Amino acid sequence: MHAAKTTFAAYFFDYHTSQSNKAEKTPPQIYDLPLSDGVKAESQCIYWKNQFNEVTVMCDCTVQQGTSNIAFAMLPDGFRPAVRSIFDASMNSTETGRVGGRSIDVFPNGQLNFYTPYTTSDYRFWGRCKFIAMN
Repeated sequence: MHAAKTTFAAYFFDYHTSQSNKAEKTPPQIYDLPLSDGVKAESQCIYWKNQFNEVTVMCDCTVQQGTSNIAFAMLPDGFRPAVRSIFDASMNSTETGRVGGRSIDVFPNGQLNFYTPYTTSDYRFWGRCKFIAMN
């Protein structure tokens, strides 16, 4: 019985490793995220899609005199989800220093929205979204 477990484990890990190696052989092309007016990148704001059609968006932005619901970027065709997708994000008010958890919504039309209760001060937000693109 021990031999059977060893054989299955060896097969499973060999197969998994061979599949993982295939994924690593095609690195994705990384693009700058096109930000809306009034939104400034603090560090990299980027997106990419791997060979499995998984899209990743990473952003670290500042909004001046923000609104509670801001459309901060737009993804091009081929990089959009089939349904509205909501992801965790973090933010802090550059005026008061308040820090909190918020959300980023990614819509099927490619629009990315950030939600915050602060509307009177500048704020910085950052997050990472990962979803399957519709085609």
